[in-house]
Amino acid sequence: MLRNFLRIMEQLFQTAEITKDQKKLDWIIGYVDADIHDQWTSFKEYEARSWNWFLERLKTEYLELTIKEQGSIDHLRKLCRENARINLLEEE
Repeated sequence: MLRNFLRIMEQLFQTAEITKDQKKLDWIIGYVDADIHDQWTSFKEYEARSWNWFLERLKTEYLELTIKEQGSIDHLRKLCRENARINLLEEE
């Protein structure tokens, strides 16, 4: 959900030709509820007015942004490949 929100915001920035970090930060906090607004504006990355630093901070706060394949079939297949040597009948 957050990943989709950020993607939509990036599209908005591109369409509206918003390129300055300060404007991007002002816009994004305008679309979140009061609790999230308070949390995000308290980040030092927000206070530094750096869009890229702010996005990196969001990735540390919301792990789903970095776990791109979580819950996907591709992720499941990868897990199966990595653990193929495990025998279901084996005792621990």
